Amino acid sequence: KVIARQRVQFTNRTKATVGELVFHVYPRFQVPDGQGVLLAKTIEFLRLSPEEAIDAQGRRLEMKRVIVNGRDTPFSFDPNVDTIMVVPLARPLGPGESVMASMDYTLDLPSKWGRWGTTRG
Repeated sequence: KVIARQRVQFTNRTKATVGELVFHVYPRFQVPDGQGVLLAKTIEFLRLSPEEAIDAQGRRLEMKRVIVNGRDTPFSFDPNVDTIMVVPLARPLGPGESVMASMDYTLDLPSKWGRWGTTRG
C-alpha cells in the first residue's frame, strides 16, 4: 500500500479563465460489468497480456483529501467517466495565474505482475 501526497502547481496558460482542475486518476478504473472479454481482446490485439494489463478488481486508489492553496477543497468523480476527478476552484483562475493543489491518497499495489502491481519485492 502506498500512502502519498502529490503536489501539483497549475498555471493557466490559456487566454480564458479556468474554474476547475481536472485530473485523470487511472488507478480508479474498474472494468465495467460485461466488458471484460472485449477489453481483454483489445489488449491482446495490442500484443499485451490481459493478465498483466487488466486489473480485474480495480478501484485501487482512494482519494482522501484535496487541498488547493492551503484550503480543503471538495472534489468529485465524473459519473460517466469515473477516472476523471474534478476539483472546483474557489475563484476562477485568470490567464497566467497559478494554484497549488495537494492530493492525499492511498494506492493499493497488489502482489501481481503488471501495471498496477508489485512483484519480487
